[in-house]
Amino acid sequence: MQVAETFTEEFTRAMIQAAEEGGMTEQPEDRRILQDIADLGGLDKIAKLDTLVTVIDAFNFLSNFATTDFISDRWAKDQIDPEDERTVTDLMVDQIEFSTTIILNKTNSVPAEQRERILGIVKQLNPTAKVLQSNYCNVDIKEVIGTGTFEFEKAATGMGWLQSLHDLAVREINGQKKITPTPETEEYDVSMADAELSEDFSKSINPKEAAKNKASDPVFKGLLRSKGFVWLATRPGLHGEWSQAGTMLTLQGGGPWFCALDRAQWPDNEATIKSIMADFQAPWGDRRQEIVFIGEKLDHAGLHQKFDECLLSDAEMKKWEKAMRLKNSETMHDKLAQLFEDGFEDWPELVHDEDDGHNHSHGHSHGTTKH
Repeated sequence: MQVAETFTEEFTRAMIQAAEEGGMTEQPEDRRILQDIADLGGLDKIAKLDTLVTVIDAFNFLSNFATTDFISDRWAKDQIDPEDERTVTDLMVDQIEFSTTIILNKTNSVPAEQRERILGIVKQLNPTAKVLQSNYCNVDIKEVIGTGTFEFEKAATGMGWLQSLHDLAVREINGQKKITPTPETEEYDVSMADAELSEDFSKSINPKEAAKNKASDPVFKGLLRSKGFVWLATRPGLHGEWSQAGTMLTLQGGGPWFCALDRAQWPDNEATIKSIMADFQAPWGDRRQEIVFIGEKLDHAGLHQKFDECLLSDAEMKKWEKAMRLKNSETMHDKLAQLFEDGFEDWPELVHDEDDGHNHSHGHSHGTTKH
């Protein structure tokens, strides 16, 4: 959870719901305060978030990008949320992507060439942030206080907000989720359609083995960051959320494709609807692959080839389309499971409730053959 997310009305509503379910905030006075904040439209209507500052240790930056350590390996267990399974690299990248101002500290501890390399990586991860160089964090206070650089609407479309902020919006607002790479990184965008990804990304993979494999691969060794969403042939209702930082990759279930939702559940804003429709392509709606890759000396052609190998063949695609046109949803999913191996962990699946005509997310099992 990023600090800025606590300023959203969705976060406040989620806190109230958690309190009602006995998860937190047992005191009636605390609940009343949360309700008052929610009624006002969120914490941002009361307090102002001025600047988001991240301080980077130049000396350890590159090693932290290559580490396989989890947050729990570096800090005391009682200081870490048990559900937080991020690596040190994940945390560092999150902080860089969410910032409006970045301080590259201890610049005198690294050679000029290495400093320029670090600055290049930071600029790719967050093209819009102001980057300051310092030693002992000696910077002009006016650069970090009273800057007025944080804009919630602008930040909500940035790279760092794609997963955590919009996930919350999906849970609260029936699928109002828009994942779009920032214009500054469009040159790294790989977009493909009609695909089945076939690698096993289970948690049983050894992190050190994954790091070794990545470092030895000529295509992936220069890859620092990738983020986006994927369309699995066996799971046509939901998109998969892809997030990789350094040596570690996470692939998990995201929200429903808009084409899988009743139109009544779409957002009302005309500009948002227009952007949603821009991603539609007959006959399968907004289903697609869209991943942004950031790295040093990336082999663009090699990346395309690697992901092209994951696509369904023309013959497989015809079988997939035939299965998708089956009238009964359960029969359709069973047929897809017969046609294609699925080695991924279970996601909540989108199902249609005949009683109220709305879609809901429930836990459904998929085939879990690993390969």
